[in-house]
Amino acid sequence: MNDSVNIFDIAKIAGVSTSTVSRVLNGHGDVSVKTRKRVQQAIDETSYIPNNSARSLSRISSHSVVVIVSDVTNPFFSRMISLIQAELDKARYAMILQNYDPVSDDDIVDTAISLYKEKRPKGIIILGGDFEKSHQRLRQIDVPIVLATSTIHASTERSWFSSITIDDELESANIASYICDNGHKRIGVIGTHILRSKGFCNVLRERDISFVEADLEFENVFTYRAGCRAAREILESGNTCSCIFCFSDILAIGAIKAIREKGLSIPEDISVIGFDGIEISEYVNPMLTTVKQPIDEIARTSVMALLDTIQNGKPPVHLVLPAALIEGESFRPI
Repeated sequence: MNDSVNIFDIAKIAGVSTSTVSRVLNGHGDVSVKTRKRVQQAIDETSYIPNNSARSLSRISSHSVVVIVSDVTNPFFSRMISLIQAELDKARYAMILQNYDPVSDDDIVDTAISLYKEKRPKGIIILGGDFEKSHQRLRQIDVPIVLATSTIHASTERSWFSSITIDDELESANIASYICDNGHKRIGVIGTHILRSKGFCNVLRERDISFVEADLEFENVFTYRAGCRAAREILESGNTCSCIFCFSDILAIGAIKAIREKGLSIPEDISVIGFDGIEISEYVNPMLTTVKQPIDEIARTSVMALLDTIQNGKPPVHLVLPAALIEGESFRPI
């Protein structure tokens, strides 16, 4: 440490005011990328460390990105987290991972704001979540934000964040048409997801196909237990279904358990279709028919978009990537 260097020296070397140096040291976002680089270069060249504490040190040297996820144990997100960490490591950024309880979208917003104030990261990536009611509160955060696989309606003002996702409404409409085209006329639907529900159920209504919906106890809580419970609800309701569509593979695997508990066969008695294309869907018996999201591409593109804004000052981007139907053995035509 160079004890002879102070904040005034850093300001003089960087050609900025002492208040600008202070804002950089404390992680405030109201400093341009170019100016921030000049200040950081002056700090690095002089080995300057503020005398006040290690907390300031961590803010100076911290190149961290916060990643917030609704369920770190969900295989869909765990795969993305692994890839995101690898990409951040290549760029010499530390990943701060935070799990949150997805009972309501307010929880994820509160978590993001709290972590921003406490950790002062360079940026934030949020995996999953529905921000329709509370996304405006995220504007309290003045570092770049990327929403990956999150539900944001098209009418939302998008100039302050990036988003990397699929077209949930379109992909769900496509799978609804696929099911109907294969002769199914009595269909169960498991899950609560605004866009997937809209796309899927609109097609069924247009074709005058009967369906029964089984909502989850909490929105966006996709667990094996929830899928099993919801499938039992459908099976015990007296509504005979030839196919059950689930808004995630996790729910679908839970539904398969409930169907077998009733002594029914898949797909001979009931077909099951999932959504996401997680790895385990290939190994369940029968192999799950599912809508596969481009998990790897979403993860890597999310990091790329965030770093482009952090390092190069590029504006936010909004990318919609294509999904693909994976035909397994859990679905058959009527």
